[in-house]
Amino acid sequence: MFKIDPIPEPECPSDLFAVQINGFAALAYQARVSRIPFNQVWPGHQRPPEHTELAAFISFDTDETVELSVTPQRSFSNAVIRPLSKKITPRRSGNTLTFRVSPGDMLSLELDGHHQNLHIFANLPLCHPKQRKPDVLYFGPGTHDAGQIVLHDRQTLVIDSGAVVYGSVLIQDAKHVRVCGHGILCNAAQTRTGLCFPSSFLDRKEQMLPDSLQALEAHPEAKTVSSTGCMKIIRSQDVLIEGIIFRDSAEWTATVGNCTDVTFDNVKTIGMWRYNADGIDFCNSSNGVIKNSFLRNFDDNIVVKGLKPFDGMDAKTLLFEKNVIWCDWGRGLEIGAETCSDEICGIVFRDTDILHGTYAHMDIQNGDRGHVYDVLYENIRVEYSKYETEPVYQQNDAMQYAPGPTPHMPDLFDAIVMHCYWSQDTSRGKITDITLRDIAVQIDEGLPLPKIGLVGLDAQHGVQGVKIESLTVNGAPVCVSIEKNAFVSDIQLQ
Repeated sequence: MFKIDPIPEPECPSDLFAVQINGFAALAYQARVSRIPFNQVWPGHQRPPEHTELAAFISFDTDETVELSVTPQRSFSNAVIRPLSKKITPRRSGNTLTFRVSPGDMLSLELDGHHQNLHIFANLPLCHPKQRKPDVLYFGPGTHDAGQIVLHDRQTLVIDSGAVVYGSVLIQDAKHVRVCGHGILCNAAQTRTGLCFPSSFLDRKEQMLPDSLQALEAHPEAKTVSSTGCMKIIRSQDVLIEGIIFRDSAEWTATVGNCTDVTFDNVKTIGMWRYNADGIDFCNSSNGVIKNSFLRNFDDNIVVKGLKPFDGMDAKTLLFEKNVIWCDWGRGLEIGAETCSDEICGIVFRDTDILHGTYAHMDIQNGDRGHVYDVLYENIRVEYSKYETEPVYQQNDAMQYAPGPTPHMPDLFDAIVMHCYWSQDTSRGKITDITLRDIAVQIDEGLPLPKIGLVGLDAQHGVQGVKIESLTVNGAPVCVSIEKNAFVSDIQLQ
């Protein structure tokens, strides 16, 4: 059995692909994504459209393997389906690609590189309430202008499949909260300045607000919201975010601060083209989980931080597993750069596919006082494509994107103690007891080996005790290049 809901009006379906599932026609949504890794803090406006492009995504429920037939509406030479670990090779007939998709798959179909791709989300059916009750806020199929949704103790928010909810969610000082469903929470009509416009202000074809609205402090037809981005979870306990799609966040997609027992299960972040559009940031929180999820973000994807507004609680005991990562600008699996926490420890990144990246696929940037230790990266599969290009900081609006020689090779892993732009403490910390185990790198033919960078600040604030156990490139054991300075010690290669 599979189920796909129609795209509600006035959403514009994507015109990039014609899709059939088991012979039935299915429309794909569109999402604006980054086209080039070119970034700055744009004062008074957002990233210009020419730095971005439209991609497509399709989301459906299935409890069985289904057959997809996808006909791109452009010519192409090469098609690849990522993650490569899924070993899905499409059959081609003319311009049509046919392949099988299993329940739980989160895939990217890419043609001659990763531009204007099709994201495929095959969801296992999800049980949730289907009607409004005193403790249930239900959004059924259709488009909804919700503004800011504030959830309290023991409340459930349902965004059902076929629903597009324009707005954001705030969970603050609350316990036992659930947000679920296979619909879309879209932040496209909100700005970083905290204005939430009616979704009618969106250019539907372009899937974005006009740039003239992005920096306004007030507007007669917009509401001012107390927090920006798709979701904020603050000083809360026992929160489950399950199944939903986050689209086009005005800044960090989901922020978790001073929380315990927060879980994200089978969520997707897509359409994150605006600057500073991180994925999910756990800040000074514990016992958190992100699993079975797909995160494509312009900025960092899964992040552990210590931030001054949440200082006083350590970041510890966090598990991130069975995820698919695509980073268009920053870093995929990151700790830092802000580490305002006495301890950041007990962090596990496991069983994850990294499709694309720019600076580093995995990294620890310790820019504050925190002691970062007991961190495990295990069974991580990292893909390097010949189509990747170099990230560049834009110095002014007139500067054009001019990357260095392609292809660009992001660092495989970095661990750095430093004072940087993001540092908030007056003292620095250290990094100890880090393990990389069963790291499988897949590299396109002709590409060089990636490198690992380890940098301490001084003798008291260094990097110590990094173990690398079983690292392979294209299936063969290798020793990658490790660049380190004098304040790094006890490096073990096994």
